[in-house]
Amino acid sequence: MDNKITIEWLRKNGFPIKNVYTVPVRTSKAEVAKEAGVEIFVDDHYDNFIDLMNNGITTYLLSRKHNEKFDVGRFRLKSLKDLSL
Repeated sequence: MDNKITIEWLRKNGFPIKNVYTVPVRTSKAEVAKEAGVEIFVDDHYDNFIDLMNNGITTYLLSRKHNEKFDVGRFRLKSLKDLSL
């Protein structure tokens, strides 16, 4: 899949450009992340958050209107700027 848009967004927002993976619809992000050795993940979809956490990948839920109802405690980010590694 073409990752040009994602790479440009990462570059524009000051993220280091590393490997970029595009996960097809109905494919578990957790499977792809585990294969890639990902240890920390940020997502805005609650189902992905749960799947990733259940697969041992520390995941932060990025706040969006569609996920505000879920209490994820310290794993919620209001902004990517809130992520301190």
